[in-house]
Amino acid sequence: MKTIEKRVHIALPLRVYTWDSNFRQQIQQACTYDVSSKGARLMGLSGGRQVGEVMNIERGKNKALFRVIWIGETGSPQHGQIGVETIEPDKPIWEVELASLPEEFEPIAETAAPLTGDAKQERRRCPRLACNGLAELQRASMTADSVPAVLKNLSERGCLVGSPTVFSSGSMLRLAIRVSSYELTFKGEVRHADLKRGVGIQFTEIRRGDRPVMQYLLKVLSEEASRA
Repeated sequence: MKTIEKRVHIALPLRVYTWDSNFRQQIQQACTYDVSSKGARLMGLSGGRQVGEVMNIERGKNKALFRVIWIGETGSPQHGQIGVETIEPDKPIWEVELASLPEEFEPIAETAAPLTGDAKQERRRCPRLACNGLAELQRASMTADSVPAVLKNLSERGCLVGSPTVFSSGSMLRLAIRVSSYELTFKGEVRHADLKRGVGIQFTEIRRGDRPVMQYLLKVLSEEASRA
């Protein structure tokens, strides 16, 4: 078991060393969009990047090797960004910022508990969309172990996951979900839980910077559902 990875939204200037097809070194300036102990999202790199590409990232006097694990799609909120993961975890280069800054979350507007009147209309505006993804559930304390789960559906206000652990109704959770290359983190409340039906979670907060990614992911899922 493990805890959900902390990720902090911060812009840090970097120097990035890459190599072209003739092994000539290229040096560029970039900055982070957010950072974690395992990697970061970067902005500002020009040229065609490739998944699997290795780059040397310099922050102040510290350097470490990273591997590109995803590239933002054209037209998506991640366009112009790349996701990198460290391949030298013993060489942290932003541990001070990661340790000193808290994760920031933004509230998600609440919906009425009994779905009548305006609440029913709100539910129609936020349809649940089937999707294949993974999730990690963690009780409110970040020191608690996380529970792996399978994401069954997603909406702007909540999700349904299949979990081997049944959480009691009203439990407050921190949850991270991954669908393809999209990663999102929320805080939420368990609305219902059953080993067969799954755990229904209503979102209360979303990590800063994740809202446009969530909206784009829901657009993609909605288009896939329409085609199906």
